[in-house]
Amino acid sequence: MKQLNLKWLKRKNPPKLKPIPFNDDEIRAKAHKIWLSHNGNAESAEQDWKEAIQALKAERSPIKRFCNWTGFKGKTGWDFLQLLIVPAVLSIAAFGFQQISKDNEQRLTDDRARQETLSKYLDQMSELLINKGLRKSKPSSEVFILAQARTTTALRGLNVERQNLIIEFLRSSDLLHPKNKTGLLEKIYLNGANLSKAYLYNANLSKASLYNANLSKASLDSANLSKALLFGANLSYARLSEANLSNANLIGANLSNAGLLEANLSNANLSGVNLSNAHLSRANLSNANLLGVNLNKASLYEANLIDVEYVTQAQLDQARLCKTTLPTGEISNRDCKAMQSTKY
Repeated sequence: MKQLNLKWLKRKNPPKLKPIPFNDDEIRAKAHKIWLSHNGNAESAEQDWKEAIQALKAERSPIKRFCNWTGFKGKTGWDFLQLLIVPAVLSIAAFGFQQISKDNEQRLTDDRARQETLSKYLDQMSELLINKGLRKSKPSSEVFILAQARTTTALRGLNVERQNLIIEFLRSSDLLHPKNKTGLLEKIYLNGANLSKAYLYNANLSKASLYNANLSKASLDSANLSKALLFGANLSYARLSEANLSNANLIGANLSNAGLLEANLSNANLSGVNLSNAHLSRANLSNANLLGVNLNKASLYEANLIDVEYVTQAQLDQARLCKTTLPTGEISNRDCKAMQSTKY
C-alpha cells in the first residue's frame, strides 16, 4: 500500500472549502480533451461539453481540493479502508497475542504451584511415615488426622495426573487399603472434589463424604464405598466392578454408563439415581431403595433385585432383564434373546 502524505496534519492553513468558479475557456479546454478521448466524434460535442462541466465541478469541489491538500489525491475508498483497517487489525492481533501470553504464563504459574504442592505433600508425608509412625497410628491420633487433612487438601488442589501420583504413593505406603486397619481415605471429607479419572482401584473409601464430587470415568474397581455419602456425585462412566456400595447414600447421583459388574449395592439409597445404560450384571441390589431411579437400558443380567423398595413395573420395563431376580423372587428372562449379542 502506498504511503499516504500525512504532513497536512501539521499545516496551519488548510484550503478554504468553497467552490472555485470556471469560465467558458476552461470548459472548452476540458471538453476538447474529452472529445479527443472519444476519437474526435463530432456527434458527441454536446455531451462532451456537459461532461467537461461535471469534471470541472468535481475537480474544484471542496472535498476534492481538501483531499489534494492532505495528500489523499487519487486514493480510492479501499485506500481509506486500509488506513483504518490495518491499524485495527494490528491492534487486535497485538491484544490477542498479549492475552495468549498471559494465559500461557498463568498456566505455567499454576502448574508450578501444583508441583510445589505435590512435592511439599510427599516430603511431609514421608516425614510422618519415617519419623512419626503413621502406618501404625490410630484414626484418632494426631498423626493420622494430620496426614488425612494434608491428603484432603492436596487432592482438592491438584490435577488428575498428580492426584494419581498421591494415590499411588498411598498405595505403595500401605495407606490406601491396609489389612485390619483404617485406610487414610476412610471417612475422608472430599465434598465437591474433582476426582475425575482418578485411579482408586481397591481403595478404602468407606464412610467417606463425597457429596457432589466428580468421579466421572474414575477407576473404582473393588473399592470399598460402603456407607459413603455420595448424594449428587457424578459417577458417569466410572468403573465400579466388584465395588462395595452397600448402605451407601447415592441420592440423586449420576451413574449413567457406569460399569457395576458384580457390585454390591445392597441396602443402598438410590433414590433419583441415573442408572441409564449402566452395566449391572450380577450386581446385588437387594433391599436397595430404587425410588425414581432411571433404569433406561440398564443391563441387569443375573442381577439380584430381591426385596428392593419403591421400584415400579414402568421402571423395570425400561431395563434389560435376563436371568434377573425380581423383587418378588421370580426370575425374568424377558430380554435374554436381545442381549445375546451385547455385553452383559
